[in-house]
Parts: sequence; structure tokens; C-alpha cells
Amino acid sequence: MPSKAEIVSRAASRIGVSQLVQDVESETTPLANQARLHYQPTLERLLRLHDWPFATRCLALALVAERPVHDWAYAYRYPTDCLQARRLVTGMRPAMRTMPPPPWTVASDDSGKLIYTDQAAAVLEYTRRITDPVQLDPLFVETLRLALALEFGPALAKGGLGASLRQQIQGEYAQALAIAQAAAGNEQQPDPAPEAEFITARY
Repeated sequence: MPSKAEIVSRAASRIGVSQLVQDVESETTPLANQARLHYQPTLERLLRLHDWPFATRCLALALVAERPVHDWAYAYRYPTDCLQARRLVTGMRPAMRTMPPPPWTVASDDSGKLIYTDQAAAVLEYTRRITDPVQLDPLFVETLRLALALEFGPALAKGGLGASLRQQIQGEYAQALAIAQAAAGNEQQPDPAPEAEFITARY
């Protein structure tokens, strides 16, 4: 897998910048400065866009309080590495549930974010924050590279990022994102859709 410096350098090359970076955190070149400004926010924005398998984690939540407010039975601490809460794990897959999934909402207190729910011993499935590029999927890395190229363009490209080049990169980015999302969707075998009631009622 490419390093953070390699991803940044490849992003710069897409906008015609031949400069390379070896250490994003210590160098003071224009490219390194742009990387420190844009890399992690862009990465986290892309991680939140989709339920990526490589970034998915399930965690038993830490109980903060019972009956924290009138509307909810429990308050749990929001995981520190959580970028996007996805669902509460019920122990039953959607096609096997006889009850709807438990409701929940995000709130906060003086110590940080909370999750309110009526679910006892709640387990959260979420998209986690990633800082090590080794943990990223290769197709996701290509999407990140093109997203960074769009971020770097106005400051680094000669004469700025022209409309034609921006449009080209935006098209490449949209295609790369679609491919990465489709590949992520193929890393599972979902339950078959339940039969309609009018079919099951005949038996």
C-alpha cells in the first residue's frame, strides 16, 4: 500500500505538479503545507460518505447514565474513533427481525458526544477514523488521490486549476468513487428479500 507521502505526491502529479514530498509532517514545501491542511479532513469526509467494510467496527458502548432524559432509557459514550454512527447491533440481521431496529439519537454532555437509546447493553456499528494509509482499500486510495488533487489544485497548479482540468478530475473522482463503493458492496452476501405478504398468505 502507498504511504501518505506517496498518496500526496500522486495527487499533486495529477494537477501537473512534479514536486514530491517525503515527510508530510516535517517538510515546509508548498505541497507539504497543503497536505497538512487537506489530507485528514478529505480522508474523513470520504470515510463518512459510505459504509466501507475496511473502516467498519462494532463496539460495546460504555454506559454513562440510566434515564439521562425522560425520552430515553440509556446514555452511552460515543466512541472516540467514530466518524459516522451507522446502527445499533441487535443480534438479528434485517431479514430475520420480527421487530423494527431500536431507535437512537446522538446528543452530548460536558465530556463529549453521547448516544441515547432504549437498548440495554448497546453495541454500535460505525465507521471509524483511520490515520494509517496501510489500512485503506486500494480502490478507496485512488478516490482519495483524486479528491486531494481537487483540493490542492487552486493553490499549487500553475495558473490555478482551470475549468477543463477540474471537470476532468471531477469526472475521474466520481467514477473512482462509484467503483470503490460497488466493490465494497460486493464484500457481503445479504439476506434474500422477504416474500411479499400476498405470496406468503397463500400457504
